[in-house]
Amino acid sequence: MDYAGTKTQETPVDTDDTDFRRVPLYLTAASERSGPVLRKEVISMDNVILEKIYQDSSLTELKVTAEAAYAIVNRTCFVSDETLRTAKAKIAKYVDDPTEACRVEFGTGEGGSTPAFSLEIMPGVADGRVKMEADMEIADNDKHLHRTKFYIGCDVKHLKAFGESLTSLAVGQVGKRVYLTPPNEELSDEME
Repeated sequence: MDYAGTKTQETPVDTDDTDFRRVPLYLTAASERSGPVLRKEVISMDNVILEKIYQDSSLTELKVTAEAAYAIVNRTCFVSDETLRTAKAKIAKYVDDPTEACRVEFGTGEGGSTPAFSLEIMPGVADGRVKMEADMEIADNDKHLHRTKFYIGCDVKHLKAFGESLTSLAVGQVGKRVYLTPPNEELSDEME
C-alpha cells in the first residue's frame, strides 16, 4: 500500500536482453480503479565502482560495487599496488587487441584470506560495446564458497579509462573513486 492507501504493483515488460544499456519498462497499477500506467524507469546502469577506504603502505582496501539492471553487489577486498598495475596492464592489452578474453581479479577465487572480485572480459567488441562477467564472493562463510555472477556491459572507451585510472587508487586519498561508467554519462548515454 502506498500513502494514499492504493496498491502499487510493478511488473517488468519484456526487454531486449542483447542491449547492455536497456532501460526496463514497468507497468504500474496506480490504483485498482485507474488501471495500469506505463512509465519509463532506469533501475540501474551497468557499472563497477571502486572506492578506496583504507591504505597501509602498499596494501589498499577497496569497496567494490558492481551494478547491473537486476543486481547490485558490494564487497570489500584488499589489493596490492602490484595487483592494480597488473590489472591496468591487462585491460590496456585487451583494449589494444580484444580478440582474447581478459580476466582481472582482486583476491583469490577460492580459499585465501581475502574476498575475491573479478571481471572476465569477453572477447570481441560489438558496436563499441564490451561484455563482462562480474564474479563476487558472498562473505557468509570462511571457506569463500558462495559467489554471485552476472553480466555487465560498457563502452570500450570507458573500459580503457577505467583501466588507466586503476593505479590512481594506490596514490589517491581515502574516498577516491574509479568508475567503469562515469556518473555524469549514465543518463546522457541513455538519452541518445
